[in-house]
Amino acid sequence: MAVGKKNVVNINRHLTPEHFKLAWTGIRAVNLRVEPLLDDETGEQAAARLVAAGRTLADVGDLACFMYDYPGEMRRWEWVFAISVSSRWADDGMGKTFVPFASVRGAHREFKLFFFNNPLNRQSHGILVCE
Repeated sequence: MAVGKKNVVNINRHLTPEHFKLAWTGIRAVNLRVEPLLDDETGEQAAARLVAAGRTLADVGDLACFMYDYPGEMRRWEWVFAISVSSRWADDGMGKTFVPFASVRGAHREFKLFFFNNPLNRQSHGILVCE
């Protein structure tokens, strides 16, 4: 279960349909996988590298489904990010762009936001892509 009494505080309150509009509706079939980040790579650099390699970046809806359907794969990564264009939220009040990330540790789940332009810093972090 992604949301329970112990996990509801681990979901960022800004992860809403108003801030993150899905590019798709209804049911769709996609193959998802996690691509590792390079050392000190920002979200912007990772997005450019993966798109240049022919990858399709997953969105926030894909990330939520992946976290729910594949918690075992999620446990292999410290954080998994969704960095598609539709998964970037510019908070005008802070002047920063955020992207969602998810984490699974046992029964503990997180679904939060991170700065898109900051180095994501670790090879234990990954980017969700559609094949």
